[in-house]
Amino acid sequence: MPEEPYERYIAAFRTLIENHGSQNAIYALEQAFRLESEDPSHTASENKTLCAIADELEKLYYGIEKL
Repeated sequence: MPEEPYERYIAAFRTLIENHGSQNAIYALEQAFRLESEDPSHTASENKTLCAIADELEKLYYGIEKL
């Protein structure tokens, strides 16, 4: 059975966490969503959703910092 695409992302993200820590991994993910939200090839609705995800990841980043 072929590997699902999301399984590769999970594996890559786990490696990122192991090598750089969870807070840095979340920051990298937040930045990726923020950059995608600025892509003009997406619809305005998609960019708004991507930006909202980035904002929530930023909150998570700072929430972890408080722990």
